[in-house]
Amino acid sequence: MSKTRKYSSFWLLTPNQIDPLLNSAVQLAVDSAVKSLAGADLRPAILPGVTDLLTKLAPHATLAIVSGNLEPIGWAKLRAARLDHFFVAGAFGSDHVERAELIKLAAAKMGVAPEQVVHFGDALSDVRAAKVVGARVVAVATGIFSLSSLAEEGADVVVQSLEDTGAILPFVLKGLKERG
Repeated sequence: MSKTRKYSSFWLLTPNQIDPLLNSAVQLAVDSAVKSLAGADLRPAILPGVTDLLTKLAPHATLAIVSGNLEPIGWAKLRAARLDHFFVAGAFGSDHVERAELIKLAAAKMGVAPEQVVHFGDALSDVRAAKVVGARVVAVATGIFSLSSLAEEGADVVVQSLEDTGAILPFVLKGLKERG
């Protein structure tokens, strides 16, 4: 006898019944997003300075992406933006819900300690997560948080835009030399 019970117009499902349905729904969403992003007409907006900064950092540093996206969607967005080739690894929302854990996972995938990481983010939670794991952090005021609030949260470097390579590159490259 099934453990599914009908109450009014709602079905009460057991966890064993919900998991496959939820997994199917998530897979449909992922497939749809990846298909849409692969379309020739859809290219995600890239913030000013991103491509130039990645181009300048890539010869000196191993780069990983940390994103709240589900992994297939995150990589699809990077491919659509033509930025995926800059990154050797990634840690995504589908790996863990805590940003600090994602930073640690990305560091592990690159074979370095979290203290050797420079994390870039535009939210107070990015700054907090980086500090929790001992990473250095460049905060960018491209989101809803101001330069002052990001600085007060403890970011090592705070910039208005990733175009400010004059502040970003010396900080990152000096750290690479110091940490070997």
